[in-house]
Amino acid sequence: MPTLLDRLFPTWEVELTEYTTIIGTCSQVMRTVQTVTPAEMPLARILSWVRTLGMPRGERGRANVPLAEEVLRFGWVELGEVPDEEYVVGLVGRLWRHDFGVEPIDSPEAFVRFDEPGYLKVAVAYRCEPVVEGTRLTCETRVHATDPLALRKFRWYWRVIGVGARMTVRSGLAAIRYRVEPHAA
Repeated sequence: MPTLLDRLFPTWEVELTEYTTIIGTCSQVMRTVQTVTPAEMPLARILSWVRTLGMPRGERGRANVPLAEEVLRFGWVELGEVPDEEYVVGLVGRLWRHDFGVEPIDSPEAFVRFDEPGYLKVAVAYRCEPVVEGTRLTCETRVHATDPLALRKFRWYWRVIGVGARMTVRSGLAAIRYRVEPHAA
């Protein structure tokens, strides 16, 4: 069965998928996805700090504000939600640039239609599914380049930051898991 991400973002060249199993309900997990803060993700904060070194302080993000709110402030747009099941955000930019080259997008429709050469379209989905142990939370990131040059630039950039991106996603999933089931480490 196609997911919301499949319907909104059917074409991509690069994908990163990580998941964790959490003792809790899909409702608890998705609520936590919306409220977890960067302060709860020490590794992600360090990697983000390194990536944004030299950027003005106001553009770096606030540690005690929900990450879902911070990404929207940065230029991401909510692409859709299936309550207690899936939440998808998207960004258009030139991620290889120091300032990320964010192109303002104001709606899911504008994101889907965007095809100006030289950019990347990035979608991130958090998806929950009930399993015997509780809930499987999956974070799936898809990247689509609007032209071959943007794809080449991104592939070079991805070689540099790919491992850090994976570690950042894992840090976020661990923070969500820890918040839902505080005894988890």
